Amino acid sequence: MKNIFKIPGSFYKISDKALKGGIKMQRLRGRVSAALLVVLLAAVSIAASFSAALTAEAAEYTVENSGYAYEGSTRVGRFSVNGKAAFCCDHEKFTPPTGTKASASVGKSADVAKVLYYGYGGPEQWSGFADSSSALVATSLALDHYFNDGSGDGSASYSAFMDFLSTKDATMSGTSYIIYKTGRASYQRLIARTPDISVS
Repeated sequence: MKNIFKIPGSFYKISDKALKGGIKMQRLRGRVSAALLVVLLAAVSIAASFSAALTAEAAEYTVENSGYAYEGSTRVGRFSVNGKAAFCCDHEKFTPPTGTKASASVGKSADVAKVLYYGYGGPEQWSGFADSSSALVATSLALDHYFNDGSGDGSASYSAFMDFLSTKDATMSGTSYIIYKTGRASYQRLIARTPDISVS
């Protein structure tokens, strides 16, 4: 009686080839997975380094608070950031204390640049300021006007300075300034002029 369940030899040859092919495929998949893992770890490492660099940059700038300038009952802070003179532009907020860390960005408003150009310590400081304190008060309050639509807190120097500024034009070409922000929303932002501020 013939063995009807006899398996041909060719079947084993095919099975052996399939097995070897499967092993090769598994090895290939393993190599691809390992390569992807290396790429992923490299990406994570780069992202972590970039984040650390941003954190270091954000902590690079340090505020120095030198007290206040007064005009009557109105006062504004006297500031510098890393030794560079700066003005507050948020009159209703708290003044950041000395040692506060800040990050920096570049601003491009022609009106703000005009305030810095003709304001206290600017390339063409307005001659109508009574003294350095009133000049600083008027400059800070003018910045507050353009950043927050501030009304000047009753300062006569501010009103006169704004009248003067209304007679001057400014162009966007070459105007820029630095905006310093701390990590606390309740603290004032600070503004510093850059050498390329110009007006027409």
